[in-house]
Amino acid sequence: MYNLCLGMKVINITQLPGGSLSHKNKAIDLAGSDAGIDYWFSQGRWKCIGSWGTAGTNFFTAVDQNGNFTKVHCADGFDRYVTIALTHSNRKYAKTMVGRIYADGMPMYEEGTNGNATGNHIHLEVAEGIQTTKIRNRSLGYYIFHNSKYFYWTMENELNPLAVFFINDSFSRVKSTKGAELRHCESVTYERGAKDMKLHIHTFTSQSIRKEPTTKSARVGVIPALNSEAVVTGISPKMSDGWQYYKVNYQGIEGWCQYDNSCFEVLEGE
Repeated sequence: MYNLCLGMKVINITQLPGGSLSHKNKAIDLAGSDAGIDYWFSQGRWKCIGSWGTAGTNFFTAVDQNGNFTKVHCADGFDRYVTIALTHSNRKYAKTMVGRIYADGMPMYEEGTNGNATGNHIHLEVAEGIQTTKIRNRSLGYYIFHNSKYFYWTMENELNPLAVFFINDSFSRVKSTKGAELRHCESVTYERGAKDMKLHIHTFTSQSIRKEPTTKSARVGVIPALNSEAVVTGISPKMSDGWQYYKVNYQGIEGWCQYDNSCFEVLEGE
């Protein structure tokens, strides 16, 4: 699972949610290094699932190695399917991106001035769920631009980017957060805590519960039964041979089990 991380190499927030007439929703503006054109880079693996509007908005959601939608770990502690909307790139450029999958570290979106933007920046919105459009949000009223009325357009189930995005310290440096406090992380990959996990045994195996996290250690003396579950109480670092071990409680027996996805499946806790 990926941490949900801001994708620019220079984090330079220039507009906070609710800070002006045109930002009464939960959007923020990111101006990068504030010189030339900066890019939003894939932090994990993302797919462009739609293009919308006249200001060059593209929608992205996280996918796994097979291209299937996957949840991301948010800075508020919840795991969600999310859609990121990035706006203001050149409209022609934005249209050509739909359907593409971007591997970790690839440039996904460029800063621009399309629409009513002034100066290169990326307008960032994020929402729970998978979506490829916006709705006219009358509850936010309207703002006046060139003597015409424009209603706000927002995504459904919109989230506050300041609450759900991490700053990946191994990738980004911070120029300005405009006073907002964001959580930092050291990498994109999120390792789920043991309290959230169970092992579901789905095939017979010679795997057994062991006293220590190593193939050379003595067995405790039990082989998990087919279609049973073991509660995970700890996770070992990867061993020198590349294997990882889960500390489990299986029918009251404590020990270590070598993880093998041909035998076991990790389930989320409730």
